[in-house]
Formats: sequence, structure tokens, C-alpha cells
Amino acid sequence: MKDRPLVSVCVTAFQHGPYIRECLESIVRQDTNFPFELLIGEDESSDDTANICKEYAQNYPDTVRLFLNQRRDVVSQCGIPTGKANFINNLRHARGKYLAFCDGDDFWASQEKIQRQVDALERTGAVLCCHPAGVLGGEGRLEDTIGFHGCEELLLEKEVVFSMLRYRSVAPMPSIMVNKEILLNLPEFLLRFPGGAHGYMQLFSAAAGTFAYLPDSMAVYRRGVEGSMTEKMRSTKTRVPIRIGKAEGIYCFANNNIYDPIVKNYLFEMAGFILIQCMLSSRIRAKEKVSALRFFLRKNNFLSALTLAFKYISARLGFRTGV
Repeated sequence: MKDRPLVSVCVTAFQHGPYIRECLESIVRQDTNFPFELLIGEDESSDDTANICKEYAQNYPDTVRLFLNQRRDVVSQCGIPTGKANFINNLRHARGKYLAFCDGDDFWASQEKIQRQVDALERTGAVLCCHPAGVLGGEGRLEDTIGFHGCEELLLEKEVVFSMLRYRSVAPMPSIMVNKEILLNLPEFLLRFPGGAHGYMQLFSAAAGTFAYLPDSMAVYRRGVEGSMTEKMRSTKTRVPIRIGKAEGIYCFANNNIYDPIVKNYLFEMAGFILIQCMLSSRIRAKEKVSALRFFLRKNNFLSALTLAFKYISARLGFRTGV
């Protein structure tokens, strides 16, 4: 690779044999006026994922850098093997000013995606650029769109982003392009607290500056893939420990990285809502609900706990009725 890349595209792959070719092809076909690199972290799959990744590394030697990891190096949290070591390894080897992401079971839907995102970041000075993504269901049909915030380009200030993050993700993972400098301390945080890189990445980025939003859907997120982290985290055995750990991570981030009292309060509400969701879920056993309640009451006095519960329930009713 002769020229230093402006963008490093990070792909984590494990057991993605049916999907990884579509993912990688959508990346190597990007049309840009700058050099970019594709970092593929492969976590020793038992299917043909690794062979397909090797094929792309051989066919695109000036673009692709392949890391063949071993299962013994996988980081487990709350009893679940995660892709965090793989993700962090890609992060640490990335040479670009900007990072873009696409899990091996997702793909990009526009050949102009990273060019448009770089243009937006350079033009606005934002730290992160995102856009909507289509959701592909189990039958291979687009079922939904996530990350849609209107039909116009927007520059989202940090207070707005944190306010939105209380209730849902702002930026779908395959839509994110972020300034690498923003994520220098992310690996240590990921290893300390449960929860995916996706959510914490948005916290670190929002604390650092604004988000540039492009209204066109330029990526596809694949829902319901067997063995994916999202599916593993739905397990009733691990859901509550992971969510308590994630809430603890958000409290820690707020106390150590945020000085604006309004933003800090948004983060406290975000952590509280995660715990309230556990307590109200019909899929979670009473014993686990008690664990979530105890942690919740350790972090909130009685009055603030009631206020948070009222806000959460009001928000959910509003979403359901379209208010």
C-alpha cells in the first residue's frame, strides 16, 4: 500500500460465510478520490469466512489488510464470547484519519458512501458522520429503516445527540465514519464494561463534537443472524448482567468525561432507562429484575427513580402512538 490511506474501513468477521463476500465487495467497489484501506479481522471461523477473506486479501493487496485471529484470544464478558478483541485489533492497526465500519454480515448500498462522508466531515468539521440504514430481515427483504432523522442534511450538536441517545441509537453501525483521534481511549473502556462498541463509540464521539447527518440510506444492517452478538445478548441468562454492566459504563463515562450538567443528566437518564427496561420486560425473570432494581436504587434516590420511570413510560407510550 503506497499512499497513506485517508480512511480505514474496519470489518470484523466470524461465521459470516453466507454474507462476507457481499460485505467485502461493497467496500472494495467504493469510488473515491483518496486512498483507503480495508482491515479485515477474522476470528477463526469454522465455515468458509476465512477463505473468502484470504481471497480478497490476495486480489486486492494494495487495499486489504487481513488479520487472522485465534479463538484463544477472544474476550468474553458475562459468559459471552465477544468480537471486542477483533474490533480493538483493527482499531489499533488503522492508519487512516477517519474510521468506517461494517460488520461481516452487513453491507454498504452506495459506491459513493465514504466519499460523501469524508466530504461532509471535511466541510462541517464534525467528528462523526452517519446516515440511515436499511434493515434486512431473515427472508432477505428490507423490513425497516434505522437511523432516519429527516430528509435534510443536519449538523447535530452534542446536546441533541445525547438527548436522542437516551431512547435509541443515533447512528447505525454500518453508517458510522468517525475521526480516529476521538476513539483513542475506547479500547480500555470496551474491555472494562460489557456492551457493544457501537453504543460506546457514539458516547465518545458526541462528547467530542457534532454529528453530520446525511439523509440517504447507504448501508444495510442484517437482522436475526444466528450467532451474532445482538442475538447472543437477547439470551435471558445474560441480558440483565450485560445491561447492568452497560449502565455502569454509562455512569462511569458521565462522571469522568462530561462536565455539562445537562448532558450529564441525559446520560444518567440513559443508564436509568436501560435498567427500567429490564425491570419492565416480560422476558426477564423476577430474580433478575430484582438485581436490576437494586442497582437502579443504588444510583438513584426514591424521587429521581420515580421521575425516571415516569419519563421512560411516557416516552414509550409516545413512540407507540406516534406522538
